[in-house]
Order: sequence, then structure tokens, then C-alpha cells
Amino acid sequence: MTIVTARPVRVTDHDAVDARWEVTVLKQPGGFAEVTRSADAVVVCVGDHEGSGGEDDRHAPDGHGPCCTTVRCGGGGRVIVTALAAPPVLLVGSTRTVLVPSTPSEAGTAVVEPGERLLVLSAAAFDTLPPALVSVLRELPHRVLNTSPVSVLETVFSEIPIGCGALISPVHLDTPSSRTEFS
Repeated sequence: MTIVTARPVRVTDHDAVDARWEVTVLKQPGGFAEVTRSADAVVVCVGDHEGSGGEDDRHAPDGHGPCCTTVRCGGGGRVIVTALAAPPVLLVGSTRTVLVPSTPSEAGTAVVEPGERLLVLSAAAFDTLPPALVSVLRELPHRVLNTSPVSVLETVFSEIPIGCGALISPVHLDTPSSRTEFS
């Protein structure tokens, strides 16, 4: 698993968390991102700090603020997405592009097939909707699927100075995962 933090860019390798998922996170001022492991899943939380002093106000039942998208990545490519007051996740595949959850304020489930990716944006990043993000969305699925996760996130955030985002994909078990180091 790879976690990328931007401004400055730094990669920390967390392969021990779960070899079934690759998670690439770009985090900027005002955003928070956590990648943890529960007993049966990798849990990715992407959101925005709610306090004016850079501290996030964690008062939702799951310990995260209400403006947070939580993705539980389990076995077999199955994901459960909770996005109460946050943007849904965009599931991008070569033959489909869908929002998860499809109904606001409800949990959504999906199976992410090999070669597909989930694009997660914090509310602050999504609400900015700069031309770079519009360009990436217009070029779906090619741009999101055929570009490195770091490049996709760097392109999306090239005009977004706040918030964070993540790309999540299942790892092919028949190919060794690659490790990328940035400084």
C-alpha cells in the first residue's frame, strides 16, 4: 500500500496493512486522510478539518467528522462507502463509471474489479471543481485508469490548494506490488 502526502511530497510504504489493496492519498492543508486496518478490511477515511485552527472536530459515531468519506475495502474487491455529508466515491472502470453510494446520506456497496479504481475527494476539494478536475472527469475512464495514481491526484489537485483525495484499487495477486519512493 502506498500513501502519498503532497506539499511536500512524501511516500510511506505500508505494505503490511493489506496486500489486496493499493491506496494512494494526496493530502493538503485543511484535509485529513487516514488509512487503517480493521480485523477484516482496510479502512480509508478522507475528509476536511472542521476547526479553524487546523484541528478536526471528531464527533461522528465512527470517530470522524460528518464531512468525511469512509471506504471499507474488504475481500474479493468488496467496498462499503459511507459519505454522510461528504461527496460520494467515483468507481471508474473501462465499462462503467458509477457513484457509490448512489443515494446521498446512505451507505453504498460495490465490488471493485481488477483494473478499476475508486476516486475519493474531500468536500473542500470537490466543491472547488477546477478545470483540472473537469478535464480528468471528461477523459474518463482513460485518464483515471491508464495513468499512475500519483499523476492522477497531482493533476486533479494542481488547481486545488486545500483538502485531500485518494485513489484506491485492488492489487492483482499474481503480480508483485511495486514500491515508489519520493522525497
